[in-house]
Amino acid sequence: MKKNSFYLLVGCIALALLALFWYSVEIHNPFVIETAFILAILAIWYARKNVTDLIDDERSAKINEQAIVRTFQVFWVL
Repeated sequence: MKKNSFYLLVGCIALALLALFWYSVEIHNPFVIETAFILAILAIWYARKNVTDLIDDERSAKINEQAIVRTFQVFWVL
């Protein structure tokens, strides 16, 4: 699987999770979204293992590290 296909798959999974979240709120059953979230994580993990054109270099690692730190800083305030 190519990297762009992986990103499209993750986007589709996110939209499906959004729809399932709405459905679980409508039927007042949180088990639906909990199960779907766990299955989505497993599907993304499995798809990530099958990506063939990943190139990780030091610059990409540093950018990802800084993005993670900024995300934690923002959510720590909230």
